[in-house]
This record gives sequence, structure tokens and C-alpha cells, in this order.
Amino acid sequence: MQRRGFTLIELLVVIAIIAVLIALLVPAVQRVREAAAQTQCKNNLKQVGLAVHNYVSAMKIVPTEGGGPASNPMPSVFFNLLPYLDQQVVFDSLNGQNQVLTVFLCPSDSTGNGTPAVPGPALGSYCYSTYGSGNPSAGVFPAAPARMTFAAVMPDGLSNTIIVGEQVQVCGGTGGGGGSGGGGGSGSPANNPWGTMGNHRFPGAANLTPKAIAVGVNPSACVPPPAPPPGKAVFATGHPDTLHFLMGDGTVISCTSSVNVNAVLIPALTSAAGDIFPGF
Repeated sequence: MQRRGFTLIELLVVIAIIAVLIALLVPAVQRVREAAAQTQCKNNLKQVGLAVHNYVSAMKIVPTEGGGPASNPMPSVFFNLLPYLDQQVVFDSLNGQNQVLTVFLCPSDSTGNGTPAVPGPALGSYCYSTYGSGNPSAGVFPAAPARMTFAAVMPDGLSNTIIVGEQVQVCGGTGGGGGSGGGGGSGSPANNPWGTMGNHRFPGAANLTPKAIAVGVNPSACVPPPAPPPGKAVFATGHPDTLHFLMGDGTVISCTSSVNVNAVLIPALTSAAGDIFPGF
């Protein structure tokens, strides 16, 4: 009996069907992966928010920059929160600020893996609001040895004030405002270390130029910094269309790069300006 095989046309049809199925499946897988990454990113912010509130409950003041152990004379707020993030061992170690910690890494941030480009502080995917006198730059976390309460640094209310935002690990330059401000500003690519004060902070609502928010940031869009942006921004993330903020009350909210900066974002950043955040 003669055996009949597939014809060339039948094989081509099967291959075409498989190609179509793959084309349909890949975006779906990518969406699932990004959803999981966003969930992890928001969970990291929630852990930081809980640590802030536990710190305040124990110390009766908000966390500060500086005032850390001798091994880290310029600690960030994140570093000083380590004992309240179940990282007391890292806090006490001689090179704690050099440790790669997943709580400070967003899976969607493809600009690095937490390891610094040169020996030094490990990188992170978040930045925090620093306190300053006057408007519009009044932020939240002061420098040590200041002893301030929630009410003093967030008179507009905890739910109306952003205290932490997303910021990619490597992006854009030294930032606005004397080296702070995340990926903002011009110059050579800047590392954003979570453990020290340099580059991983933003001074309230000041220095939101050249761009406040950049989404979908990736290494090719950010290193070296393009001109004009997209990568250089005070707040930057690898998420394709949203960026997450931690509010003073511990909630995590999301916004897009199309947010009205003057009417919506700045009121949430100017903690002492007397303007009320309308919500994203």
C-alpha cells in the first residue's frame, strides 16, 4: 500500500497556523509577565510604606537622611528603614549599602540588576521625597538630626502626599537640584544607589524638568541619555504605560505620563503648599 505524506501546501498551512498562534500568544505572555512585575513593584512600595509607619510608631518621628552608622556616613532614608524591612543584619554590616536587595528593585526596570557599575552602593528602582523649607520645594523626609512628625511634614494629609516614586536604576544624568532628582537633568548616565543620599531622592515638587515622568524606559532609551529625552525624568519606570507612587498613608497609586503635572502631580508633591491633591 502506498503511504501518503503531507504536501508542501499542507506543510505551509500548518506552519502558518503555528506562526499565527505564536504571534497571538507572545503578547499575552508579555502582558501576564508585566502584570506580575507591576504587582511586585507595588508590593515593594507597600513594604516601604509599612516600614515608614513602623519607624514612626517606634521613634515618634519620620525617618531621616544621614545619622547612620559609621560604615555609611551618608545613608539614605531607605538605608535607615532597613531594621523595619527585616534587614537589621544588612543595616549593621560594614558594607550594607552595597547589598542588592529585591525590595528596592522593580522587575520591570531593565536598566540594571541592582549591582553598581563600579564598586560602590547597590542600585535601586525607587526615589524618595526630601524635606525643604518654602514652596514649591517642601518635601517629606528631613536630614538628621531633625525630629519631625507626620503632621509637620505632611500638613496637607498623608493620603494627599507622595513620599516615594519609581525611578530606574541607571538613567539620564546627575539630576536637577544639585545632584538629586533621579534621572532628571543632563550629563553622563547616573547610577541611582538606594543606600546613600546621592541621586536617589527628589526635593518635593522642584526640578520637574526636563520631564516629570517617563514610562517604558529601557537601557537603549536611557543609556547614554538621549537628547531630547524620553529617558531623563525625575520619575521613570520600565512599565509601558503607568508609574506607581507611594502615598504618606501607605497606599500605592498609579498614574500615566500624560498626567497634568501642574494641576495634579505638583499638588501631591508639595506637601506643605496648602494645595490639595485631586487624585490621578
